[in-house]
This record gives sequence, C-alpha cells and structure tokens, in this order.
Amino acid sequence: MLATVVIIFAFLNTTSGSKYIDTMIYEACCTCQNESFVTVDSRLDDVLRVLSQLSSSVTRVSNRQQELSIQLDSIAARMDSAVPSPDSDSDSAVGPPRQDGLLERLTEQHRDLVERLDGVAKQVGNLSASCSAERAEPRQLGSPCRQDADCATDVALSFCSEGVCVCSEGTSEDAGQCRRQSQISEPCERDADCAHHHALCAGGVCACGAGFGGDDCRPLVAAGTSCSADSECHPSRPVLSCLLGRCAEPFCELTAAGGRPVRLAGHSASPADCRAGRLVVTDAGRWWQLCDASPWTDADAAVACRELGFPIGSAVTDGRYGDGRTGPARVLSIRCSGAERTLSECPQRFVTNGASGGCPADSAPVTVECWDI
Repeated sequence: MLATVVIIFAFLNTTSGSKYIDTMIYEACCTCQNESFVTVDSRLDDVLRVLSQLSSSVTRVSNRQQELSIQLDSIAARMDSAVPSPDSDSDSAVGPPRQDGLLERLTEQHRDLVERLDGVAKQVGNLSASCSAERAEPRQLGSPCRQDADCATDVALSFCSEGVCVCSEGTSEDAGQCRRQSQISEPCERDADCAHHHALCAGGVCACGAGFGGDDCRPLVAAGTSCSADSECHPSRPVLSCLLGRCAEPFCELTAAGGRPVRLAGHSASPADCRAGRLVVTDAGRWWQLCDASPWTDADAAVACRELGFPIGSAVTDGRYGDGRTGPARVLSIRCSGAERTLSECPQRFVTNGASGGCPADSAPVTVECWDI
C-alpha cells in the first residue's frame, strides 16, 4: 500500500501528471470556444467529475497516510526498545533506518496536490461562469458561429454557413427570424417569400415569372422543340404534347352546327375530352385563331358551346389554354345575348385578319369550357 501511495503522489507531481490536469482544462476551454453550449456544459461536468474523483482519492490516500504514520511510529518505538544502549559493548547492533523522511515527503506532496486541485476547481468555475455569460447573449442572423447548433438554438430554421448564422434553404429572413417560403400558388407578401428562384409574389400568391412554369418554375419549352415523350414538353403555356417528334400544342376537332369543322386548341388531343380550349375556325382551307375585340363573356361562350353541341359553357379569360399570340388570327367584335344558337347569329363586327401574329394586344382569344348536363 505504501508503494501505491508513493506512485500516486509521484505521478500527479510529475510533468506528465501536471499535463493531465492542464489538458482537461485546455479541452474545456476549447470546447467553450468551438462547440455548442450544451456540449460545453457536458464537458465541464466531466472535468468536475474527474476532479471530484481525484479529491476523493487524495482523501483516501491522506487517511491511509495517517494510518501508515501511526504504524511506522509504533514500529520505530519497538525498534528503539530493541536497540542496545550506548554503553553496550556491541558495536555491530544498528537499528533499521527511520521512515520520517518518507512521511515528510508524502505529507508535502499531499499538501501540494490539494492546493493544485483547489486551483483547478477555481479555473473550471471561472470557465463555467464565462461560458454562461456568453450563452446569456442569444445569437442572431449574421452572428459568428462554428457549427449549426450554435445558430439553431436561438434562431429556428437557421444554420452556420461560412462562420455566420444564416437562414436555411427554403426559408427567408423576416424581422430577424427565418420563415418557411411558399410554394407555387401558396400565399405570399413579397417575392422573397416564394421558394423558387424564378418565382414572384403576384396577387398575394407565388407564381412563376415570365418564361418559366411548372411546380418548380423550370424554363418553358417552346413549340417545335424536339421530343420523344410528352414529359419532355413540360412545363409550357399552353400545354404542349409530343406530336411527331416535336413539342406541339394539342388540339381536338369537333363538328359545329351546319357541319363546319372547328378545333379546340390548348387543352387535349383526345376526342373524348374535346370540350375546352381556344376556338379555331377554318376558312378557305386555312385555320384561324378566333379573337374577340370586345370583352369575351359567359353569354358569348354559352352560344359557342351550344354551336359545338354542348348545352352549357363558360368563358375562360385567364390564358390557361394559351394566349393565341401565334399563327393566323381573325379578329371580331362579338356581343351575344346568350340566347342565340350560333355565333353567326350574334351581333358582331369584323375587325381584321392577322397573317401570323395571333390575337393583337387589344383582343383576346375566344376560349371556352363546355359541359354536358
């Protein structure tokens, strides 16, 4: 046991033993600078736990030291009684060496170790107070950071990027906080509220900017682009289908009253779904986009659908089936009451024929959605 005591004191008072304690303090300091505060608290607890264990060990060693001291004193007393007196004729009777020097060294080392442990405890206490003071100041967007947890603790949906706290992808900064961005057709207040790069806030909802479409605002595909499947022609306005290896506007053909063929463009190429789209008429062997120079109304659309064989219908003015800005166009000014059987019975005025520019800016394509009862 005496040898064990000597080894413990010897180690803790050597350069290696001193570096062991210094390393614990250094790691805790680095932790305070480089890691999250939750981790700092955990590491400080580890240091304090080790110090507590060392203190307990020193206490046990001190108690054992006192026991050894008593035993050594007892041994020395017995040995003194066995040593011959100075008047003895025996010159060879020499008692064993006393252990006072060893006890003195152990006592001194014990005292030094206790003082060192007290100093370590004070350093750890100061470190904990310093970290607590730093933690009392919450981080903000733009504050320095070393890892994501430094930012997310105080600002939700943020992370550490290039040493500063910023909002994560899919969020935008709003009054110092990170707010989830809106998808297409979701409510918004400003362009920054919209998640996609080419989206903007229009009419209180997110929408794709000019030249982009689809749920993720991809560049629109132009008619005439090479393709091998319909998916390669999306997104587009109007919707394009892959027809004969090229992206083209789908259309279906109906027979209007009097046997005249009529096309509905921009919705579907399926005869079974031929009920909506822009009205395209034929004249002298040529197809013309029909345009209305006066506001296109539900009464006008009801007459057009009736002419196509549907009992009811409504006008479409939001361009969902295309804007009719390409190809030959015939511009009329149509004013139906809604009771007519065909558009030709409605009061109308011929305006102009356009060779290839589609409906002029001051007119709109005649567009309908028709239903069966």
